[in-house]
Amino acid sequence: MKRPFHMNRLLQGDVGSGKTVVAAIVMYAAITAGFQAALMAPTEILAEQHANNLQALFEGFPVNIVILTGSTKPAVRKEILPRIESGELNLIIGTHALIQDTVQYHKLGLVVIDEQHRFGVGQRQALREKGDNPDVLAMTATPIPRTLAITSYGRWIFPSLMNCRLVANQYRHTGSKVRRSTRRFNSLRVNFRQAIRHTWSHR
Repeated sequence: MKRPFHMNRLLQGDVGSGKTVVAAIVMYAAITAGFQAALMAPTEILAEQHANNLQALFEGFPVNIVILTGSTKPAVRKEILPRIESGELNLIIGTHALIQDTVQYHKLGLVVIDEQHRFGVGQRQALREKGDNPDVLAMTATPIPRTLAITSYGRWIFPSLMNCRLVANQYRHTGSKVRRSTRRFNSLRVNFRQAIRHTWSHR
């Protein structure tokens, strides 16, 4: 993100490999640089999950999170849309509602698209056009052939978190899948918060 050209990156990794933590670090970098970040997910359930996880990660930090979906009540939309446009809310999480004409951003500097293969090219482009050529981080656990073809032709830089399977495997014998997932997330959250506090203390 410090390079003179804008980021256009596809992050691939298995479920539980840490994609959300990577996205959180990138979003925090954009926010502390004075920009807004938007995270678009394909379903309301996934958007709510991201919102809950990021609320926990960013507790105590200067990040103002809001969730905006198709089921957001009109009264709530009326209250939050001006705050998005003014820049008061700097991390906007939602579904296709993020690309509606009524949603105007103050200074959108980063777009994060989860499960990017579930969005059309036009939908991804519509979110990018909400800002002035913002950085883009797309994430997927299951890249489809079209996605891989795009990376082959150089449209996306293509890092992977495949080695992070080791993080998941160390909890193989600790109980149920739910407990393993909870412990992995809590471990990643502790490391993330320590890194952010170190960065914040040196600003």
